[in-house]
Amino acid sequence: MMYEDTEADSQLRNLHLLVAHDSGNGYSKDFIGYPDNSGDSINGKRYLIPDVMASISDPNFDNTTSHPFPVNRHEELVHSMNRFTKNMDVTIYSDSLNRQGRYLVGEAAVDSTMAKEEYNVNSMEGKATSDIGLINILTLIAYSSVKKYFDATDKLPKEINVSVDNMVTALPISEYEIKGAQEKYVDRFTNGIHTIVINNLPKPVRVNVAFQSVDIYSEGTVAQYALIWDSTEHARKKEFFNNIYDDDDIDDVYKKYNHPVIENGISVLKTLGRDLLIDIGDGSTEFSVMNGIDSVNNEYTGSIYQGIGTAATLAAKSFAKTNSAYQDINRHEFVDLAINDDDAEHVDAKQALDVQLEQLEASIINRVVTIYTKSKYKLNLIVILGGGANIMPDDFVPRLQTALHNIRPKYGSPAIMVVDKKYAQILNMEGLTTLLHVLYKNS
Repeated sequence: MMYEDTEADSQLRNLHLLVAHDSGNGYSKDFIGYPDNSGDSINGKRYLIPDVMASISDPNFDNTTSHPFPVNRHEELVHSMNRFTKNMDVTIYSDSLNRQGRYLVGEAAVDSTMAKEEYNVNSMEGKATSDIGLINILTLIAYSSVKKYFDATDKLPKEINVSVDNMVTALPISEYEIKGAQEKYVDRFTNGIHTIVINNLPKPVRVNVAFQSVDIYSEGTVAQYALIWDSTEHARKKEFFNNIYDDDDIDDVYKKYNHPVIENGISVLKTLGRDLLIDIGDGSTEFSVMNGIDSVNNEYTGSIYQGIGTAATLAAKSFAKTNSAYQDINRHEFVDLAINDDDAEHVDAKQALDVQLEQLEASIINRVVTIYTKSKYKLNLIVILGGGANIMPDDFVPRLQTALHNIRPKYGSPAIMVVDKKYAQILNMEGLTTLLHVLYKNS
């Protein structure tokens, strides 16, 4: 059995990581990085994992029967380690958790028949106080660290100590602005050692994680970094800005955003003028007015507790009233049903979702009009991003454009850009990753 540990592997058993963590109501978007030897850059990998967990209360639960992680042959173990995110089974000991115990995390939880726990998009529970995001990132750190050891040694360790030298993460604007919320969130990571035991290997592997530094930013505002630079601090290419409602605006917007370097660590970029970022998530929609990478007056920022998830939850209940086979459908399954043309029930599901999305659309347009008016019409660009950006109705952008144009028809209205589907869901994480690189280079 490939389970060994020697003193020669000491460095791999004491890892140093740099992490960007964006915990969403639907998915956790993460970057796990390792400083290179030059000290100038970070090598790493991005992960997209459902923010779902399932508590295992049965002491006799056998993961190998429901989620096999084959380990009898070396090639099977290699294959399984390469796709570890499909089957994560951990026991976590941490004083920061409201409830310690054993959990299936991510896709293993989604696929299980156990009761699933995810962010309640219809409640006021904050991300900073929930266990879900904390368990998800601790689990990912543990598995990715064991995989790094396995890739280098072709063996599995008995125990690994991980120092997260810096993690950057974000909170919804409304939660970020609550007095003491940031400090409490930081404390959940930095107070003490978190021990994660990986259960579905030939023998349990123990991973001890300590966070040395955690920086908190507000969701939406960090996306501005990713609009200007990619995660390696290079300027965005022109095609990134192709989804602008008025084609005549593309060249002007690109010229403003084409800043090839971050000067002195972080450039103020005052030349950009004011942009409004609309981050449509699962449980909320965030509004951020930015001048370059500086956040503008709090009067223009904030959240509404409506998103794709809240709309889908209400639509699913309505849909289930006339489709008894879908009484237990969750919001993620319902959205898949509504957007997948291959399903027989697609048309009815889409109609139910569109009714709720119209309410979300109206709320967003009303908030944007208010911000535009209060800012004395000083907005150059409106950017629509987030996991919900590409699920909104086709007429959303034209209706928003019309609403803004009607305020001052003589003077026109701001350009509107919908971030491409490839980037929309991960733009906050990309911005956090850019910040992680900047902080590391200037540390």
